[in-house]
Amino acid sequence: MLDIGIATITPALAACAMNAIRRTTTVPYRIHVESGPGTHAEKLDRIVQRLPPDAEWFFAMDDDAAPLSKCWYWELLYEVEQYDRYRFGHTSYVVGCLYRAKMLHDRSFVGDINPGDRLPFDTYTIPFTTNRPWWLRGCEVVRRKSQLVFAHLGGGTIGADWRKFRMPTRLWPWAVDWYLARQGL
Repeated sequence: MLDIGIATITPALAACAMNAIRRTTTVPYRIHVESGPGTHAEKLDRIVQRLPPDAEWFFAMDDDAAPLSKCWYWELLYEVEQYDRYRFGHTSYVVGCLYRAKMLHDRSFVGDINPGDRLPFDTYTIPFTTNRPWWLRGCEVVRRKSQLVFAHLGGGTIGADWRKFRMPTRLWPWAVDWYLARQGL
């Protein structure tokens, strides 16, 4: 069973992430959304505290991130199974990171600039690509050969670096839905 945690401040983005998960996830899963008060790390801690005892894997993701193919989960486990966490990209563990759930029960995401950065786990990283379509320019993207696997809008839900192109936050749900529909998902 895969448990997916989304710490959010923007309900529309959380709904977009949940819709993308529903359309692309081929393994049994449970989604946990925390939109209450507190920092991103505090919200992730509350989600982890509520994980059921049978939780094997916990995937922490930003509300402005989305899986874009049915292979997204397997992409994280494709290479090796000896690590305690697998992440998309080198920027942050919270963008999209799969943890062995048992490793999180006595740990906290609080205390890091980016939640998860200081957790002392062996990590396998799948790098972001610069080979991305025009509508994802300025976003963090994982690609497997010709297929888009995962994307992160970036810049947070409150804005981004104005000096480079980035899709406006309000268009992200539309763009993700458009792409998944074009893929038949």
